Amino acid sequence: MISAIRRAVDAFRGSGSVSVTIPTMDGALRPNSILEDAPLSLTRSAPDNLIGVNGEMLFSEGATVCALAYSAGVIGASVKHRFSTKVVALAGSASGSVAVALADGAVQIKGGQFDGAQLAAPDGGPGRNISAIAYKDEGVLLLCQGSAVYGSDAWQRDLLQRGATGSVWRVDLAKRESHCIAKGLAYPCGIMPTADGAVVVSEAWRHRLLRIADGGKPVVVLDQLPGYPCRLSSSPGGGWWLSVFAPRNQLVEFVLREKQFRERMMVAVRPEHWIVPTLTPAGSFMEPLQGGELRQLGKLKPWAPTRSHGLAVQLDSDFQPIRSVHSRANGRRHGVTSCLARENMLWLTSRGGNAIVGIDLSTVCEDQP
Repeated sequence: MISAIRRAVDAFRGSGSVSVTIPTMDGALRPNSILEDAPLSLTRSAPDNLIGVNGEMLFSEGATVCALAYSAGVIGASVKHRFSTKVVALAGSASGSVAVALADGAVQIKGGQFDGAQLAAPDGGPGRNISAIAYKDEGVLLLCQGSAVYGSDAWQRDLLQRGATGSVWRVDLAKRESHCIAKGLAYPCGIMPTADGAVVVSEAWRHRLLRIADGGKPVVVLDQLPGYPCRLSSSPGGGWWLSVFAPRNQLVEFVLREKQFRERMMVAVRPEHWIVPTLTPAGSFMEPLQGGELRQLGKLKPWAPTRSHGLAVQLDSDFQPIRSVHSRANGRRHGVTSCLARENMLWLTSRGGNAIVGIDLSTVCEDQP
């Protein structure tokens, strides 16, 4: 009863859950140009799903899984596996097994005890929109289903429909059994197990991280992020790295609260011109947010309103931000969907910028201004 009254008051006042206020990027999230200015990069076509397996770095590119090599300042890549459909998620186990989730909902295992195994999405299981995957141990996979309604390429439509049909699954590889450990999530798209047996999940549309234990209710460990969180990876010195694939925007927040406008826009306007977050920098005068406030003297300013951004955040063991690397509104390395810390290097996939970027972390201070 109290929650219903609170929602009604928020709707009348424009506060709480219906507010269009966005948390500022400050402190450890203070904007910089570290990601944009990093000199080490490799041009690839929409790279994604960067992981580390037995000393090797792997990433996906379309329907292939590639190995990333770095030596003496030279970066390169080679194809390791090819598939018949797009790779949407990758995970590596401690023994070297690699789980590959495909756009059709299948999961294939490469190497290890279950080498060659192929898991089809079971009835009532994760379905075709597998947005993230991780090994809990050699015989157990953790899967995120971003949406039960839309495929992985329709994530913007799911956001505009205020989708909350995502779920998290535990899959026993030996028994080929799936068990749902959380549902009703607003597009979960990152997952990592913790040392105490729980899992941490990034819930994109609600801008937060959740801790989920078997049989327990999800607990918020980080809330009110200024962007849409994506995949997680562990940090060698403890803690985590979190990729943020797009920034929050006041215009988008406002549109999300106007149901009739959203429905008319999705019918009458081409998807590339919808008022939604994107992975790529603006490139057309027909796109939203092309008013005079964006450019001054013909130049796009770094502080301009934007629907795309490049951002990765380091979190401590309590999931509090320590430092971050950015590619701002006037940059090109946007749409960071995964990151991996190795020794003193941080590697990131800029899916919107068609690049893999390496940053020397020894040159990046905590609370970097």
